[in-house]
Amino acid sequence: MAHTSGPWGYVYDGSSVWSVGRDDDPQDRRIASVQKCSSGEEGWHEAAANACLIAAAPDLLSACQLALVRLDDGTEVSQKIADHVRAAIAKAHSGAPEGGH
Repeated sequence: MAHTSGPWGYVYDGSSVWSVGRDDDPQDRRIASVQKCSSGEEGWHEAAANACLIAAAPDLLSACQLALVRLDDGTEVSQKIADHVRAAIAKAHSGAPEGGH
């Protein structure tokens, strides 16, 4: 399954939702909607940070794929890091595991 190509961006709709979508028009080409998870000012900052993280997903995936090439040098430390990077890439490519997350 392929994801929507990047770059992604985010925009606040002015009421209660951050829209994440294609960078050329995050609101009309919406991939995700992010709302406050907690009350008060902290909730707005958290929602904005979540929207920013989601918008960075295509760039993060690309960076992981590039890093993996350099990490496959056979050393034990690099191998442990490479295993974590591989797991993140697999999660990005396979979607959420059963039961969510």
